[in-house]
Amino acid sequence: KSIADYAFQGCRNMKSIRIPESILTSGESAFDSCHSLDAVLHLSGVKVIEKNVFADCMQLKKVVIGSGITKICSGAFCACVSLKEIVISEGVREIDSWAFGRCDSLERITLPSGLETIAPDAFKDCNRVVQVNIPSGTSEYYAKFDALKKFRWRFVECDTLSK
Repeated sequence: KSIADYAFQGCRNMKSIRIPESILTSGESAFDSCHSLDAVLHLSGVKVIEKNVFADCMQLKKVVIGSGITKICSGAFCACVSLKEIVISEGVREIDSWAFGRCDSLERITLPSGLETIAPDAFKDCNRVVQVNIPSGTSEYYAKFDALKKFRWRFVECDTLSK
């Protein structure tokens, strides 16, 4: 079962969604521009958060990405201007460009230890980020492959990043 591309795009009065475990895919831009959406519950059946699926959801404040998800595609949460915190659980291996770009209120990000790829500009223009939690062992992984320096570039123009 799946949610079609653009299925609920622009449903400006939708406040929350509960995606049942039986839904295995969510189409591109499925909930794009749902300006009142403030809660996304149960993404446990979905494996990939598709391109622009929650882009421009202006009231979304916190996102917890479950362990069943392996990839967050380009623009998935782009321009979610009220988003303050992102918790990405184990299982996520890849975050594409602009996945969280222009999340103007984003302050805290928690990344999983098994994360293999953070694309350039994944968190571009997240100007209020002050803390990125990287589990122990992850920095050793990046240092081992001389990628920690490159990893820092994933937070381009995050001027307030302090930890």
